[in-house]
Amino acid sequence: MSNTLVPQNNNTGVSVKTLPSYEVAKMMPKKHWEVLRMLEGYEPPKGSKSRKVVGIIPTLTDHNVVVSEYFIESTYKDESGKVNKCYDCTKMGCELLANKMTGEKGILFTARYVKKFNDMEKAIEQQVLPAEQIVQMVNEAVTRQVMVIMNPIIDRLDKIVQGVNAP
Repeated sequence: MSNTLVPQNNNTGVSVKTLPSYEVAKMMPKKHWEVLRMLEGYEPPKGSKSRKVVGIIPTLTDHNVVVSEYFIESTYKDESGKVNKCYDCTKMGCELLANKMTGEKGILFTARYVKKFNDMEKAIEQQVLPAEQIVQMVNEAVTRQVMVIMNPIIDRLDKIVQGVNAP
């Protein structure tokens, strides 16, 4: 189980940070199946007393909204090794879920997901080196490599020059 945001590649080819829906469920707090039901919707069997749930994903799809900007279908292995369905939720996806919640739970979920995304962004920023530092590192590496190649040649030329200048 991951507590970090995972860069994913949505249909636009752009790398995006996401949280798996089972992690989102813990932050809400809800059961994962409840989050899946919020995302996919639910049509109860005829005669059932369960209520119909209008899903976020079908609603977005019906209105020609690019779903992968919010949710990316995925899978994960649980503790038993079983492969289960989940969705990788982008920050916008978490915002959509948060807007479906009200009261204290909605406030707490919003606070948790915003903190998680911000923590990940800070961690990524700390790992990224400024361009000038990268250029300097490359120049130093190239210089070292050139010296490894050139030192034997310089030594040989020195010996030749010394032999010519010897009495």
